Amino acid sequence: ILSCVGLAAGPARPIARIRVSGSIFPELVYGFAVTVHNPLAATAQGGREWRLRLRDPSGQETAASEQKAVFAFGAPDPFELREALAPAIPTLDEAAATLAPGFAVGLADARPNAFTQATSFFVLPVNVTGELRVFAPEGFEWLGGSIVRRPSTSWDARVDDGFEDIGGTIFTNNALLRFAPVELFAGVRYGFSATIYVPFFSPTTSRAAFTFDIAEPGNVSRGTGVGAVVPSTPVRALVDATVHATTRLPGAATSLLLRVRLATPVASPGALYVQASL
Repeated sequence: ILSCVGLAAGPARPIARIRVSGSIFPELVYGFAVTVHNPLAATAQGGREWRLRLRDPSGQETAASEQKAVFAFGAPDPFELREALAPAIPTLDEAAATLAPGFAVGLADARPNAFTQATSFFVLPVNVTGELRVFAPEGFEWLGGSIVRRPSTSWDARVDDGFEDIGGTIFTNNALLRFAPVELFAGVRYGFSATIYVPFFSPTTSRAAFTFDIAEPGNVSRGTGVGAVVPSTPVRALVDATVHATTRLPGAATSLLLRVRLATPVASPGALYVQASL
């Protein structure tokens, strides 16, 4: 990044102009990080979307995002401010041993292209009435008919039946798990478990985390409610791989260059299995 200049809010919206060195090529994943100040909840304008645009050195616009940029895969709403944020708790065991505010998510197995059980415990820092929405990372899919709001007996015994039923009807939309509005209280441990599909890749187009959001259905962009972001277990799979050949002439000898990015380490003695194209 050569420079990053923020333009003050005008009639349209605030803009950050980022100049980068070199070319930007198609089909590659790029990323950058900038520091911004969130607006006050009272002045935030709900419904405004984040957009990305590319310009050449002369300032001519060359490309733009077809859809709004999302902060959680499958999220239907714009960036949402929350007056109360809860920390992520690293493990379910730690979450089950405390009534301190926080959210935890655990997967029974992170093997790719398979179904597994996801369990979540959480304690809220404030009382809130609203719907609980859980956005899974890209590629993960909830199974709506498998939701258990009070996890299995072993979990209940571990926390001395310290769970409270979340209540309400449950809806799913692939990556989005949504509970009907209900009153939730601070200092009470809630929990649910559900079957979830683990993709065959590690997310690159969304944050590898589960995003929790609790707010009134008609008030999701007004700053009230509770939010949390919980990093997910890395999928044991490749991020991506490319193959380059020196020649593609039929019958000719060629040299192959294989580039692989792993989402998780391979324990020794490990191996890389390459299946050639027929």
